[in-house]
Amino acid sequence: MKNPLTQRRAGVLLHPTSLPGKRDQGDLGQDARRFIDFLQAAGMTVWQMLPLGPTHADRSPYQCLSVHAGNRALISLDDLLAKGWLDAAAAGDRLFDERLKQARAGFERSAIQADKTAYAEFRTTQACWLEDYALYQAIRETQNALSWYRWPASLRDRDPAALERFRAEQAGLIEQVCFEQFLFFMQWSALRDYAHRHGVLLFGDVPIYVAHDSADVWANRELFTLDDAGKLEVVAGVPPDYFPRPGSSGVTRCIAGTGSVNWITAGGWIVSERSWHYLTFFVLIIFGALKSTGKYRPQPGRQWMDAGLKGPERHCLHGCSRISVNCHWWRKILALSRRRSMPCGWDWLFRG
Repeated sequence: MKNPLTQRRAGVLLHPTSLPGKRDQGDLGQDARRFIDFLQAAGMTVWQMLPLGPTHADRSPYQCLSVHAGNRALISLDDLLAKGWLDAAAAGDRLFDERLKQARAGFERSAIQADKTAYAEFRTTQACWLEDYALYQAIRETQNALSWYRWPASLRDRDPAALERFRAEQAGLIEQVCFEQFLFFMQWSALRDYAHRHGVLLFGDVPIYVAHDSADVWANRELFTLDDAGKLEVVAGVPPDYFPRPGSSGVTRCIAGTGSVNWITAGGWIVSERSWHYLTFFVLIIFGALKSTGKYRPQPGRQWMDAGLKGPERHCLHGCSRISVNCHWWRKILALSRRRSMPCGWDWLFRG
C-alpha cells in the first residue's frame, strides 16, 4: 500500500463528540458519515481526531481510563436500532446506560450468527487488554467511580482470591463492559471503512502520557513509579515550549524499566494514521510528588520509536513548537513525515 503521507494534504481537526447529536454530543453514526461526505465535497482528504478513549469526568481525551479501550459514549444508538438490537419505542425514554443494556439483551436474542461469531472473536483476540479493562471498569462502578488506588486494599492490590470473588459476583457487569467495547469497535471499523471509500483518511492522535487512574496502571503497577499504596512517587512533564513556556506537569508517565510496553501495544487500535507529540520521546522533566521543581531526564527515543513503528499504521510527527535539532535529526533518520498546525507552521507568529 502506498504511504498516504507522501503527498501534501489538507484536512480538519474535529473530535467526534463535537458533531451534532441527539444527546449532548456526537457519536460514530450518521452525523459522522455526513461529516465525511462534507469533507469529500470540500476537497479535504484528512479527518484528524483527538484520542477516542474512555474519559474521566473531566472528559479530557488525553487522560483516559485505558489506552486500549474506546469511549462508550461514542456508540451510536441509531445504528443499534438499525441492527434490530434496540426497540425504538421501548428505548425512547431510557437513559443511555439502560439503552446499552437493552442492546445487549437484543443482541443475545436476535443477532445473526455472523455478529455473534464476531463478538466471540473480539473477546478472544482482544483478551490481552479487554479482561483487565472490563474488570477495572466493573470494580470502579461498584466503588462509586473512585480511583483504583482508593479501592479496598484487596482489590487495589489485585489479590487473586478477591478478584475471583468479584468476577463471580459481577459477571453480568463485566460482560456488559466487554459488549460495549465490541459495539464501539464495530462502529469504528464501519466508519473507518466508510471514510476510506470516500477518499478520507482518519488521522489519529495517541496520547504519550498514561493516566494514573487507568486500567493500564492498575494492571501493570510494576511498570510505573508508584509506592506500595499505588500513589505516585514522581510525575513527568514536557520541557518548556510554546504550550506552555514554563513546561507542564501533573500527568503520569511510565518512566521505570520497560514501562512503554503497554502504551506501544495500544498503537493500532484507534487510528489508522497517527501523530505523536514527540519531544517527550527524547527528554522529560521529572517532578517530585509536590510538582514544585523539576529536572531533565533524557529518554531512549530511538528504542521507543523502533518499537512503535513496527505496526502497519502510517506515522506522522506533530511539529507544534520550537524543538531541538536532535529531534529533527531523529525524524529524518526514521523517515517520518511531519504535520504542522497552521499557526505553528510560521515561526514569526510566535515572535515578540
